[in-house]
Amino acid sequence: MATEKKLLLSFILIVLNLGLICTDKAPIIISLGIDCEPATVLHNFALRNNAYPFDQLVTQFSSLYSLLENDFDCFLQKNNLIYASHPFNARFGDPEAKYVIETKYDIIFRHHFEFSDKFLDSYGAVKKLFNRRIARFYDHIHSDKYIYFLRKHMTKEQAQLLVNLIDRKFPNLRYKLIVVNFLSDSNESWGINKVNNFYISSFGIVDEWWKWPQRFAEWQAIFKQLGVLKKNNLMTDG
Repeated sequence: MATEKKLLLSFILIVLNLGLICTDKAPIIISLGIDCEPATVLHNFALRNNAYPFDQLVTQFSSLYSLLENDFDCFLQKNNLIYASHPFNARFGDPEAKYVIETKYDIIFRHHFEFSDKFLDSYGAVKKLFNRRIARFYDHIHSDKYIYFLRKHMTKEQAQLLVNLIDRKFPNLRYKLIVVNFLSDSNESWGINKVNNFYISSFGIVDEWWKWPQRFAEWQAIFKQLGVLKKNNLMTDG
């Protein structure tokens, strides 16, 4: 009887992995930046079911940490927005380019505002959009859902700091922090509880990264290893 139970359990796990049984136990995957690539890749592999606040923002680690630490307090206030260049733009290959910058948290908006001095014309719509995304973010965090936080580019030390912060602020949250890096030490597990780190070799300062077959192959391998990629998770043009 014990052997039959083990065989049945193994069969159920295989079927679930193949995606043949519908289940609401699948983790919710939430992008934490560093830019729009993680959210875009999730969309292309049919793994992004909702939009969240970090999806299309450029956030250095200090920005991400501060926003979570302060629960987005005073985020996106009009008097903290400017239209200017930013030193971090160098990673996009155009250090002189101007974008809307939120100065309180040092965040770059590359997708939401018009690239001109009239960017505040759309402020009301952008503010409502982020209010919805932030509310959805916290709704999921305070639910009983299992969450995968996906962050591109983070050091081992930063990952530990972020886990400590999440554990302190959301002690009942069930989650994993998924870190995708080009750093050499990402080839091996960092050995941090609640963290899965992966190496991606084609990380670079190229706007048209989505044209790289190797890039897609590496993301696909990561999602397969996480067990979230089903056979019908085909990439789309989105």
